[in-house]
Amino acid sequence: MEIDIIHDRKPLEKLEPRVFDRYLEKGWRILGYTILRHSAVLYQDEVVLTIPLRIRLDGFTFSKSQRKLLNTNKKKFHFVVKPITVSDEKNDIFLRHCTRFRSGNHYSHLSTFITAESCRLPVEGMEIEVFDGDKLIACSFFHLGETAFCGTYCFFEPEYQKYSLGNFTMLLELELALKMNKSHYYSGYVHHKPSQFDYKLNFNNLEKYHWTKDQWVDQKRVVTSGEHNTDF
Repeated sequence: MEIDIIHDRKPLEKLEPRVFDRYLEKGWRILGYTILRHSAVLYQDEVVLTIPLRIRLDGFTFSKSQRKLLNTNKKKFHFVVKPITVSDEKNDIFLRHCTRFRSGNHYSHLSTFITAESCRLPVEGMEIEVFDGDKLIACSFFHLGETAFCGTYCFFEPEYQKYSLGNFTMLLELELALKMNKSHYYSGYVHHKPSQFDYKLNFNNLEKYHWTKDQWVDQKRVVTSGEHNTDF
């Protein structure tokens, strides 16, 4: 595969929300103590293209199945929205979550993605904690720009896989983004070929970043099967 590879990385520092928006518009994302962007990555011993995604929130609507998942899980579980915190309990859930993926087996700590500073760097960082009774079963982390809502990372207890908690927390984040009158929800990226990230294509008003054109273009919604295999 012959491609022009973009791979930029910077240490994480405090940014004004409007500046953070501009980073997101150029395909950047948060990863632990860094902010980075890349047009290709090594995935399962193969170089694959990475395609940043976002959802245009003006006129966005949930599909019938997404609305059903939201309503069903809201009745079964409860959740709280709060500033990001890290703990041994969350790290343990994260490590169990990673065993589900061949690509995640080498992760040794949640700080690969989320740190104690994520609540304030590069902008305000919040999380959704999902509980089954008193048991923490999922965490979803996001960062707030001036007009952008960035879904940063999510993990859940593998034993709850059938409840599509990755999709559920993403839908909760989209609800919040709409209430906050944000313009775009940044959901991470997919590969140019099928992967565990393809559930992110199953949304209305989807756009993808075109590296060569340096602009966002429409991406057709792809109704995917296997929605339980979710991971940010």
